Amino acid sequence: MKYTENDYLTYQLYTASKSPLVTKSRKKQRILVTFTFLAFGLLFLSSDNPFLRNYFFILAVITFLAYPAYSKWRYKNHYRTHIRHNYKNKFDTDAAIQFSGDVILMSDKTGESTIKVSEIEEVNEIADYIYIKISTGTSQIIRKDESAEGGELEKAVKKLIEQKGIRHNLELDWAWK
Repeated sequence: MKYTENDYLTYQLYTASKSPLVTKSRKKQRILVTFTFLAFGLLFLSSDNPFLRNYFFILAVITFLAYPAYSKWRYKNHYRTHIRHNYKNKFDTDAAIQFSGDVILMSDKTGESTIKVSEIEEVNEIADYIYIKISTGTSQIIRKDESAEGGELEKAVKKLIEQKGIRHNLELDWAWK
């Protein structure tokens, strides 16, 4: 399996969408910007300049309606830049994942690692990916569309979920909003 920039980007966006801190921050930013324009509009409410009053009120409405699209673009761009800077050496390098009894064996160009199955907290599944979250807070990304290898990995993960009773969050309709 070879990981791409999009694999890491989708994972970061999924994680951000599930973070209460990020969700709260995005809502607060939307309200703050909207109320700032409303405050400026109220400052010009009693002035002799109706243009500025109307300008800021209209800007507040536009901001309130358009901010979710802007925030979506801004966060995606932020994470893309972060990934290009921090994960650039991981793109298009061979990586292997193997399920063997009570451990998951992973290897890439840097070496090999082993994860105990007992340390898996949950498995998050979206349309194109499976994320195996372990107790340290990190996740292993498994792309579903890999030909034979991905299908085998997907079957192994589902078998693991059934056998070990691991929490499985199925969100096949998830999209970054």
